[in-house]
Amino acid sequence: MNLQRILFLSLSFLASLLTTTNKAYESDIYYLSDQEAHNIIPSCRQCNKVILGHNFCCNFNRFLQQHKRNYQQAFIDAAQHGYHEYLELLMELGADVNGYDDADGKTALMHAAQFGHLETCKLLLELGAHVDTRTNWGSTALMWAAEYGNIKICKVLIKAGAHVNAQTNRGSTAYSYAKRNRHPLICELLGNVDAIPDYQNSIFSLPYCLVTGLACYGAYQLFFSQK
Repeated sequence: MNLQRILFLSLSFLASLLTTTNKAYESDIYYLSDQEAHNIIPSCRQCNKVILGHNFCCNFNRFLQQHKRNYQQAFIDAAQHGYHEYLELLMELGADVNGYDDADGKTALMHAAQFGHLETCKLLLELGAHVDTRTNWGSTALMWAAEYGNIKICKVLIKAGAHVNAQTNRGSTAYSYAKRNRHPLICELLGNVDAIPDYQNSIFSLPYCLVTGLACYGAYQLFFSQK
């Protein structure tokens, strides 16, 4: 009799343990409400599937809602934060890979280069991002990567054909940005691909041309004033 009781108690304990485990598992399951299911965009590849944990569909839909379904703004923000898994979906919705969202003209590639999102930069280039697109003041993605010390992204951009000696409206280059912010490895990298060490002091820079022009004009005026 005692043996039967012990066996019964053991089985009861095991059954309660399994029930507790199942309840713990079920507590991690997240089921979509009817409203959430309705809000998921039709183009999402994960639609109408079992929802476990934080689902890609829900996260993506909430991301769109945060940007009030401004797909271009969402695209820029996704690149800035390294959400590369959202980029193709946003392009399907109408975002332009080379578009920009602010008065400065920064593209998604520039944002990703600045904030060091290597995989995002690679994907943007694969999706057709122009490597040498410029802001309103002439900066490029390579300049942003060089300024913020993102050497791996610099390598990717250079491999993609970035112009290493491109200048801003004030004559700054990727090299000068890297030098100014003390990134010697990037300076070395740029030097190895024929970047001019200090473009602002070269014969092609705007300040040098202005100084030279003023000097010539002064000499000209001095010469003819003596006649």
